[in-house]
Amino acid sequence: MANATGNWSVAGATATGTTGKIHENTYIRGKQRIANLKLTMQASGWPAVGLNMPNAGTIGFHRSIDMWQMSPTFYASGVLHASRGITFVLFSTGGKVMKCLKTQTVSGAPGAAKQTLMAATETLTAAQTFYVTARGW
Repeated sequence: MANATGNWSVAGATATGTTGKIHENTYIRGKQRIANLKLTMQASGWPAVGLNMPNAGTIGFHRSIDMWQMSPTFYASGVLHASRGITFVLFSTGGKVMKCLKTQTVSGAPGAAKQTLMAATETLTAAQTFYVTARGW
């Protein structure tokens, strides 16, 4: 899987599919545009370097995305998050890249665990869907 913004289908958070309703889920507060979105991966793989988040034009912003936010309930697909110890984290300035981390126990250290990046050869069971908020203009 290539590391490109095209790895996502982008829709408004209230859309029933993978497209549409972006403008219905976008509003302006003060000097900031805010969009509540549903991002769906195009494939089930996950490169170790992470996936670039969509660019400003993709979500209807005019200039830039200053920040991506994920609430504690951002993970829509539900299967992997708790049961397999997999978490998704935003990296880089403003959270421009999403990486997949897996938690593993450390042998010889009871109760200890470490987090490692998901390897390029590993795949998720299916494409994942996330609910996120973009802030910018």
